[in-house]
Amino acid sequence: PVLNAGDGTGEHPTQALLDLYTICNELDYDMDTSKNRKLVVVLLGDLKHGRTVHSLAKLLARSGIDVLLRYCSPPELPMPASVQEYVASCSSNGTVQQEIVTDLQDAVRGADVLYVTRVQKERFETVEEYESLKGSYVVDAA
Repeated sequence: PVLNAGDGTGEHPTQALLDLYTICNELDYDMDTSKNRKLVVVLLGDLKHGRTVHSLAKLLARSGIDVLLRYCSPPELPMPASVQEYVASCSSNGTVQQEIVTDLQDAVRGADVLYVTRVQKERFETVEEYESLKGSYVVDAA
């Protein structure tokens, strides 16, 4: 077998495999049974540059899991259309749904998984751009 550890800035498939294992293990989700309920997975933060979220969304779409992928990011950092199109193309039977929200409270409502990525300073051309977005979403005990 060949395991692809990623392509630099676009994908991180080995991390997605570990994340899927962790999701199923922590939620006691058995991928071999049809008795599972729909999972709500929130992908939050820098979805434009976050290679882990790109790979996880694609893997969840191909996994057969009944899942709602809820994308929550600043408007400047959305999940790329190419990833959303790939996810949609894998969901001919309707097991994968996607939605876009911008409000953090709306995003976490009913979530089974909250997957948070940082705003990546190194991806911006100017410090000002980064500074304007870095605190867009803060997840804490409140």
